[in-house]
Amino acid sequence: MGATAAFAAAPAAAYTCPGNPSPVWGCPAFGAWKADGIFNWRPSVTVIGDSLIQGLRSDLANQLTSTQMFWGHTFGVGGSSFFHWNNGLDGKETGGWIGEHDPKHSVLALGTNDAAKLGTGAVTRREVTDQIAWAMERAWQETQRCVIVIGPSRHNASPTMAQYVRGEMAFYVWTRFGSKPAGHRFVWFDWDAHSAAHPEWFLGPNDPHMTTAGKQAYRDAITYVAAATDVNGC
Repeated sequence: MGATAAFAAAPAAAYTCPGNPSPVWGCPAFGAWKADGIFNWRPSVTVIGDSLIQGLRSDLANQLTSTQMFWGHTFGVGGSSFFHWNNGLDGKETGGWIGEHDPKHSVLALGTNDAAKLGTGAVTRREVTDQIAWAMERAWQETQRCVIVIGPSRHNASPTMAQYVRGEMAFYVWTRFGSKPAGHRFVWFDWDAHSAAHPEWFLGPNDPHMTTAGKQAYRDAITYVAAATDVNGC
């Protein structure tokens, strides 16, 4: 079943799986990764993110590596979001960072920090759309299998603009899904929907940064979706 159909048909009961942050994948079997003839060693997952990932780099990489039997690589830059997707990660574009590790799966957890620029005229909506499309395509080119896109929360000083950025991210994922070959596609995980019932995970209603409990939930969600995608494909 394709991701779009699976998303629509996902039973509500899937939420009952321990640690399951999404109804899309049900309950995957954790443990050894699926041998697929490409790797004869543990596959890698490369996570590209903003300041939220920057604060979780070691913890997330260790959890991906030790719990799910991946090699975990994480890169995060404070304040990095859509406006930085082409060259903001210490001078490298998104695909360049991912390509260094040739990962089996990659995770784009870039946020909406720069959404306020839309309101100032510093960037246009077309530029935002082009930036997102360019970066996602580069991530897909440099990833062996699945590109997991984390839909950021709407906790932002400019929530309307942040919602626009989220919408453009989701639109690209779902419209490009059908044009990509099976097993080498995009996966959408909506952190906003997953965290909506947990205001205690955030430092404030307009602050995307998280409390200790929120950081753990974010880390666990990314780990889970990476493992579930590895089991079920994209």
